[in-house]
Amino acid sequence: MDMPAGDWDFFDEYEMLRIMGRGARGSVLLVRSRADRELRAVKFFAKEDRAAALHEAEILKDLYHPGIPAFYGLVPIRLRPPYGCGYGLVMAFVPGIPLPTATGGGLLPKTAISYAMQLCEILAYLHGLPEPVLHLDLQPQNILVNEYGRLFLVDFGSSFPMSVASTAPERFGTADFAAPEIYRPGRLDAGADLYSVGMLLYYMLTGMTADMGSPMALGTCFDKLCRTVRERHAGEMLAEIICRLLYPTPLLRCFDAKMLKCMLEQVLIILKQEDGDPRRTAADDLQRSPRTIRLGICGVSAGCGVSHVALALNEVFRRRRSCCPVGSRGECSLQVTDYGVATSDSVRRMCARTDRQILLADMEHWQRGTFRTAAAMLPDSAAFLFNFSDAKQFRSIRSQLTEAEAKRCLRVPYIPDPYNALPETENFVSDVCAMILRESRLDNMHGERRVIGMSR
Repeated sequence: MDMPAGDWDFFDEYEMLRIMGRGARGSVLLVRSRADRELRAVKFFAKEDRAAALHEAEILKDLYHPGIPAFYGLVPIRLRPPYGCGYGLVMAFVPGIPLPTATGGGLLPKTAISYAMQLCEILAYLHGLPEPVLHLDLQPQNILVNEYGRLFLVDFGSSFPMSVASTAPERFGTADFAAPEIYRPGRLDAGADLYSVGMLLYYMLTGMTADMGSPMALGTCFDKLCRTVRERHAGEMLAEIICRLLYPTPLLRCFDAKMLKCMLEQVLIILKQEDGDPRRTAADDLQRSPRTIRLGICGVSAGCGVSHVALALNEVFRRRRSCCPVGSRGECSLQVTDYGVATSDSVRRMCARTDRQILLADMEHWQRGTFRTAAAMLPDSAAFLFNFSDAKQFRSIRSQLTEAEAKRCLRVPYIPDPYNALPETENFVSDVCAMILRESRLDNMHGERRVIGMSR
């Protein structure tokens, strides 16, 4: 990153207005450009912090997103004592307030979810770059909210390209919001940022940090979060999402920002429906809004593709606008929640919170017999999906199942991109819809309906 040299003077181009704040690595100045009279924010680094200034500038120079203030360059600055000489990151000024000020004693669930969804959009951009970037310091002070409720992510001093984050000489983070793996040697991936989103959601809902201790006990974490989030009228579905984000083991954690945004969007839709006219009857609800069949999916082991398949299903369900006629009284939509690896706890939660359950297996664990162990924990109505198998292998699997199990069994096609469904993926999703409906006839206590997103 080059800086102006020679007799260039920062204050020939910018008018100093005031110091907006002070942080661990320097101060943030508010200045006005003498050329276009636009306001700028300048993050000032002392002369001895040149390496840190260059590092952050290197990260910012290739970032272009509406939720990240525009970067104008790194320049030398000479200030009056006690600041002296140093360097400044010149960025667009965002007229917003820090998240702690906006949060106060806690936000309404709909507002907190809306903020988290915006944060997911920014993270999806960062994690989806040709050279993915991890922020690694998602905490309230680094998030600004403007008067229209728009979020901006700032302070990329702890950020690294994902390819080198694991070998970074220093990892900072912020206590109470940083993922556990940031403080120990090893690989870092997108799950580290999404852990912080979970902590931020809890913070926004309660106005408090979630002091879980170290290491965090999953059962204690889930019980405490569910109890607190329920008290804030957000419901168990949001509590489940937060808990999935806060798994201490990164492999079991949600690691896709786009998928997380879709999950939060579903919760937001449900909350908005619940906030409708209280005088409506149950019959009115059936006529005016689609009922959701909640599907839960878990896998026989980590790495068998649960999150990838769940994301593909949800994405197709969300995009489809047509309805397949199943009856004449109302309509129904399908929604998938990823419950990770099938354990006694995850299966118990999945069965309590969903209408139908799906078990995903791969060839390796089918051959080991792990499939049977997981299937024994699920209801007899559970559906089975087999990933990473060809048609011949799938026929062999079906031949070893009972007749009833074989009817609830489908092969997952190759899904290279869950956000851009191939024809094979579209057909697979339609088959899942048909299987779920065929096995859900008892659901007709609410009357026959049409199912949104089921077309071939």
